[in-house]
Amino acid sequence: MIKLVEASRAEEERKSRTAEFELRAKDMGITEERFVAQKAAIWEGMLAAQQNGDDIGVSISYSAPFSPSQLDFC
Repeated sequence: MIKLVEASRAEEERKSRTAEFELRAKDMGITEERFVAQKAAIWEGMLAAQQNGDDIGVSISYSAPFSPSQLDFC
């Protein structure tokens, strides 16, 4: 039962992040849905890689639309 609740919570968080990434892409002037989805998928992948400790070359000089709580650049 606990795993089901955790899985549901994780899915809700993923959907929330995806919606936020999509909004950020649209705020950048990206209007075509396939490009919005592509940008959101890239950002989601970057976040997942960072959370898993993978170094994918994201540095402080790159202005990714992540809050400090999402990506720790230090």
